[in-house]
Amino acid sequence: MGGTARFGTINLDSLDRVVSVVDLRMLGAVEAVDSAGHSLKLGGARQRGLLALLALSAPNLVATDTIVEALWGEAGVARPDAALHMAINRLRAAIGEDLVVTEPGGYRLELPSSNTDVSRFRALVQRGMQLQTLGHP
Repeated sequence: MGGTARFGTINLDSLDRVVSVVDLRMLGAVEAVDSAGHSLKLGGARQRGLLALLALSAPNLVATDTIVEALWGEAGVARPDAALHMAINRLRAAIGEDLVVTEPGGYRLELPSSNTDVSRFRALVQRGMQLQTLGHP
């Protein structure tokens, strides 16, 4: 049997795993953590840059041209549509299919802002400013 789980004729080892990102960390190295606390394998700098770009704009759409410019710069890439499609597919494989949404003209990340360290940091800064205004040190 070799340790492969089977149910009927379906090889359970071959099923796509369901990934739910609990936390996206961008203050420092870009990192995504799942519900079990494990870091997800995001790939290299370009992949992490794509995730950060989408996360910082979430839940808003990021235009395809904006993404291509951010990832490949002025030097560009031979086939930008194909390269972007591949990068998006790799990101979906890493963090979950349904978190990266395709819309006409671009992509967006379907992740609550409370799931990012940047949003939590901004909220804490805002709260600190409010307390300071009220006279609290």
